[in-house]
Amino acid sequence: MLKTALIAVAISTTITVPPNQMNTSYGVTSVLSDMRAQSLYSVQQPLEPQIQYLEGVQIYGAKMKTYESYKLFNKASNQYKLQLQCYTDENGLRYTMYNNEKFYCVAVGTGTGLTVGDYGYLLLEDGTYVNIVVGDIKQNIHTNNNNTVTLHSNCASEFIVDTVKLNKDVKRMGDVSYVNNWNGNVVMIGKVNFIIYK
Repeated sequence: MLKTALIAVAISTTITVPPNQMNTSYGVTSVLSDMRAQSLYSVQQPLEPQIQYLEGVQIYGAKMKTYESYKLFNKASNQYKLQLQCYTDENGLRYTMYNNEKFYCVAVGTGTGLTVGDYGYLLLEDGTYVNIVVGDIKQNIHTNNNNTVTLHSNCASEFIVDTVKLNKDVKRMGDVSYVNNWNGNVVMIGKVNFIIYK
């Protein structure tokens, strides 16, 4: 689950919230309760989640997108517990669903500031955003000075997969870039927020 998501409310309808209650402790549930209680509250369609991609860590020279088997995690680890909530897609990639969005399980370096269970993204050089959930953390001993890219493979994003169902091209080339047109370099890794909008 998203541990530290900040949720904002942005709608065109009029709501009245006491100024002294508009702070971080006045959560979205309270705001929506106030809205429902007011006669002016009306929307034409239900509120839906929208992803906001926050500014992240710059990545350099990381075109390769390697993979690791989800079956290797210790059963006492957070990595394993996350996999109990995940599925395998048609290419053998592991993912989870959050607010009707697919997030692929990926191992990242400590330099990203992310930890297991965090929801985030990979930004590719062509502008593509790949939604991820952090499924594992790379060991610093294997990464560059910024602890973002694996030295021997130039990889910043190691996808977690089911090797039995893994796409044949990915398995042959050792690179997840061969699915979903993810051919470009990874240029940024960061967190996501979910914004509620009309």
